Amino acid sequence: MSLAHNTALLLLSLSLGILTSYVSLFFAKRAIFMGQFERVAWLIGRAIGFSGVVWLIHFLVMIVYGMKMAITDRPIILFTSVGASALFSFSAFYLMSSKKNFKGQTIISTALLTSSIYVINFFCEKSVNLPALYTLFPEVAIPLFFLTTGTIYIALRIFFIYTKEKDKRKFGWMTALMIGLTIFSFNVIRTGTVNFDMNGTPFPVTGVIAINENSLIFLLFLGLFTMMSLMVSILSFEKKLDHTKGKSKFANQMYQSIIHAANDGVFTVNHEGKILSWNQSAERIFGYKESEIIHSQINKIINSTMEEICLIRQKSKQKASGDFSSAGTIELVGKHAVNGEFPIEVSISTIESEEGYVYTAIIRDITEREMNKQKIEALVYTDPLTELPNRRLIQEHLASLIEGTEARDRQISVMFIDLDKFKHVNDIHGHRVGDKLLIEIASRVRACLKDEGMIGRLGGDEFLVILPNTTPFESKSIAKKIIDAINLPVEIEGAELFVSCSVGISLFPEDGSTAGELMKHADTAMYKSKQSGGTQSCFYTNEMEQKISRKVLLESGLRRALERNEMKVYYQPQVDRDGKGIIGVEALLRWTHPELGNVSPSEFIPIAEETKLIIPIGEWVLEQTCLQLKEWKDRGIVINRVAVNISTIQFHNTNFVQMVRRKIHSHKLPPSSFELEITESVIQDSFTAIPIMKEIKAIGCNLSLDDFGTGYSSLRYLKDFPLDTLKIDKSFIQTVLFSEKDQAIVDTIINMAAQLGLKVIAEGVETEDQLEYLKKNVNIGYQGYLFSPPMDAGNITTSMIFTEVKGSQRF
Repeated sequence: MSLAHNTALLLLSLSLGILTSYVSLFFAKRAIFMGQFERVAWLIGRAIGFSGVVWLIHFLVMIVYGMKMAITDRPIILFTSVGASALFSFSAFYLMSSKKNFKGQTIISTALLTSSIYVINFFCEKSVNLPALYTLFPEVAIPLFFLTTGTIYIALRIFFIYTKEKDKRKFGWMTALMIGLTIFSFNVIRTGTVNFDMNGTPFPVTGVIAINENSLIFLLFLGLFTMMSLMVSILSFEKKLDHTKGKSKFANQMYQSIIHAANDGVFTVNHEGKILSWNQSAERIFGYKESEIIHSQINKIINSTMEEICLIRQKSKQKASGDFSSAGTIELVGKHAVNGEFPIEVSISTIESEEGYVYTAIIRDITEREMNKQKIEALVYTDPLTELPNRRLIQEHLASLIEGTEARDRQISVMFIDLDKFKHVNDIHGHRVGDKLLIEIASRVRACLKDEGMIGRLGGDEFLVILPNTTPFESKSIAKKIIDAINLPVEIEGAELFVSCSVGISLFPEDGSTAGELMKHADTAMYKSKQSGGTQSCFYTNEMEQKISRKVLLESGLRRALERNEMKVYYQPQVDRDGKGIIGVEALLRWTHPELGNVSPSEFIPIAEETKLIIPIGEWVLEQTCLQLKEWKDRGIVINRVAVNISTIQFHNTNFVQMVRRKIHSHKLPPSSFELEITESVIQDSFTAIPIMKEIKAIGCNLSLDDFGTGYSSLRYLKDFPLDTLKIDKSFIQTVLFSEKDQAIVDTIINMAAQLGLKVIAEGVETEDQLEYLKKNVNIGYQGYLFSPPMDAGNITTSMIFTEVKGSQRF
């Protein structure tokens, strides 16, 4: 064959090497943007094409050097060589098309691509029983290996680095030229080094090609067809890529239109923290125009670096997902161009590009929301009247103090403050004045604390003070300052007001380990202070808890005492001064608790009044009295009068008079048989008391004033109120024989009652001497243990009834 033919085959081989390298690199680079399945499919096809072309180049070069061989001698080995080469080249292309660049990527790709070239030569030589080159000419084989590997490494470095530049196609052809020349040169040098006979005996190259003209034409046609196929594959892939780019461009335009129309600020940031894009809402939120902010660092608009933002996101367990999926919402501090810092809400998503991670941030100005949040918190945690912390906030504060104090072993003092008789201020001056008084009290207590503790309003006239790190002596001293400050007069709307307070103190950890326990025990101590007269402070003790527990037990028992038939009405006779017969009885309530036994009325009546249970209990007592009077009447026992004690709560109940009328009429009893006993505390407010008393008198019932002389006595009561009887308290009777003052009081009450036409009953007569002292007065009766203790109704008989006593006035 002529030299022209040799030149044509060599140029064909070189062109095939350069073109297949460019196509392969082109596919590897574009496969980054494909899906996983499409990427693998395209790269497999390209790897097979690349290996086939490398084999064709090797075959053409062997023909140029006159190798006498038949390619069909061992087809299995031939196809195995192409398959093995394709496997190596596929692995190289797959690594080169990876989105993530990693250390050693170029070296591994170089090794795989070099192996794909070498494996073709190795298997082709094996197919014709030729030994490897390095066994014949190691002085050529070793430099050739390093030359091939080094050139491919340099080419791939150019591929990885410079194909990111704008002129990508130029650097792509440069890389393809280097790899194509390497493939061509490798085969020329390797094959030209030695020529082999079919038995493996080396001999010099003769330049004679054992191939005919038809075979040469076929090879040229095959080479040209391969080149055309490579060009078509590039054009086809470019067309597909253009279509994909078109759709991507349309999607990007839609994305941009949505972003610019969004009410929230949207911008993108690269992994270095540089701002890449900026929408109009971001300009409105931060005050920077796009031209002023692009390529600036993110910490210009957010009070954090990109690394700090990512760290915050990781701490909130909301990491980037590698797609446009939401990575969670975090709250940060934004920086406005003019107005300074403001709160923002940031949603971040992450994508991966050729240049690395890109973050898309959606920003919302939450200034108004934070202000509303603060307003809501103020409503939730602040007392609207005094602007002090409310029960919820102060209890949470106390709980946090306890948690922080346990480790340091320090004391906490809790003060429960309750104003004494604050209700009178509201009743007399109105709630507006009462509210202003509470505001002034809050201000005074806050001034006493300074920065030493926290004060909150629990509700009504109750306040709570928390003093961290204080000793009992210090808390007692501060309590004294608070009491003194509250005792000072307050002038509101022209009225000078005086109030006092009772303070209860509990200590952590002695009196409780939780906020609830400490507040409860301070409340218990406050009630002890109030019971002791008020205007003082008192520390909590375990004995108080026992009393409170008994009170709770009594209150619980009272609620079911009637339905369990634990209560009973006893009757104590009232007799004339000579003690010859009963002129009336007083109904006295007794309670036998299933656990505590007999409970004194002085203990359970105040609890019944406090809980308003006295209303149903009082109604039950009147009902039992009516039934008993009816029974006595049926038995022929005539009781002229039954005295029934009436509580303040009952007396001022709107249905009280109606209830009394209904009970008496339903049992068809004469109203004059009933005498309702009221105390001086009941009639303190004469404005409301007199109308009620007149209604009772209109029914026909009698009224008596119990415990006269022990309360806020006033002669006006005797003049204005429609009373029938005065009852002298037993405290005067018990000392009447030993105290001239008590004698004077008793005599005065009896004489005054006689002048006003009122009857008199002396309570608590227990000795003959006491009775003898009373006998000098005509208009008097008495009751007490001297004649009879309170007794069951069945023990009152006809023999005890007063009929007529000579010289005595009948009641």
